[in-house]
Amino acid sequence: SIRDAALDALMENEERSRLTLEAFGGGGDDWHPAEGRVVRSAGLLALVGEAAHDATPGWWTDRIHPDDRPAWDAARERLSAGDRLFEARYRVRHADGRWVHAWHRSLALRDARGAVTRLVGYVLDVSAEAQARAQVALVAREMDHRVKNSFALVAGLAAAAAAEHPEAAAFAEELRDRLRAMATAHDLSRLGAAGGATSLAELARRLGRPHGAAVVVE
Repeated sequence: SIRDAALDALMENEERSRLTLEAFGGGGDDWHPAEGRVVRSAGLLALVGEAAHDATPGWWTDRIHPDDRPAWDAARERLSAGDRLFEARYRVRHADGRWVHAWHRSLALRDARGAVTRLVGYVLDVSAEAQARAQVALVAREMDHRVKNSFALVAGLAAAAAAEHPEAAAFAEELRDRLRAMATAHDLSRLGAAGGATSLAELARRLGRPHGAAVVVE
C-alpha cells in the first residue's frame, strides 16, 4: 500500500542518515527550542562516552571547555541575528575527563516570523586534526626559535670581528642593522602564518619605529 511504501522510505532514510553519521565518526542532534528539548543520537553520546543523556540543551553546553564558550556564544549570536547555519569548533568534556575537539554544524528551520523552530545538525570528533595542527605549530615554533638564534649568532660574529678590526666597524654596524631588519620581517611573516594581518605598511612602520617621527608611513 501507499502507507507501507511511505513507511519503508522513511525507515530507509533514517538508516541512511544513521550510517552517514557513523561513517563520519560523530553524531546528530535535533533541538526544539519551544519545548527546550534536544534529541541526540547514539553516536553523539558515544563521542563523549555516555550511555544516556538529559534531553535539555544544558546537558551539552555544560560540557564545553570554558575557554571555548566564546566561540559557541558567537555562533549562537550569529544564529540569533538571522544566519541559517550554526557552526563552531570547541572542546567538549568526555566522561573520562579528557577533552574532545568537536566541530558542530547545524541548520536552522524558522517560522514565518524568522524565529528558530528547530535546529538539526551533527557533531564530529576532530581531535586527530587538532593534535596534528598542534604538532605542526610546535615544529614551527622550534624552527622560529632556531632562525632567531641564527640571526643573533651572525650579528654577534660581526660585532666580534669589528672589535678586532676597527676599520670595519661601520660595515659591521650596517650588517647588524640589516640583520635586525631581516629578523623583524621574519617576525611579521610568522604572525601572518599564524593567521594575523601582515602588510608591507606594517613592516615599514616596524622598521621605522626606532627612528621616531623621522619616518612617516602613509
